[in-house]
Amino acid sequence: MPITTFKLNLFLLRKIPIAWLAGIRVKKITDDKVVVSLKHSWLNQNPFRSIYFGVLVMAGELSTGIPLFVYLLKNKLDISMLVVEHRSVFYKKATGRIRFVFNDFDTISRKISEVRESGEPVRFDLQVDAVNAQGEVTGTFIYTWSVKERK
Repeated sequence: MPITTFKLNLFLLRKIPIAWLAGIRVKKITDDKVVVSLKHSWLNQNPFRSIYFGVLVMAGELSTGIPLFVYLLKNKLDISMLVVEHRSVFYKKATGRIRFVFNDFDTISRKISEVRESGEPVRFDLQVDAVNAQGEVTGTFIYTWSVKERK
């Protein structure tokens, strides 16, 4: 059964309802790209008329975690995944529609292969930029994921 944006958005609603309420939506998922979108609204704003940084961080995490999760599902691997570190840099206010486009599937594939070969946990960074409707980068988000085989 294929993984679709509809199914992933239902997953968000059921398992991470705060992401759904904040307006985070999976817009596209292919073998080489995941797009997560977020629109500035009253519910996700800060006092400075932009998207609250915590909501941006949540959308960024999902845009790197969904491809990893989908890779594990598609390959039927029993591997746990956990964010162990996060770093972000904000360049300008996030207003309007913000898109997070992830396409570093090579790193995911390479690191999962390392886990399977060594049997040891592996940590690696996945990065995504938040881009506004004008094509300007409003922030860069780096998540360190730890993956290991379940015993």
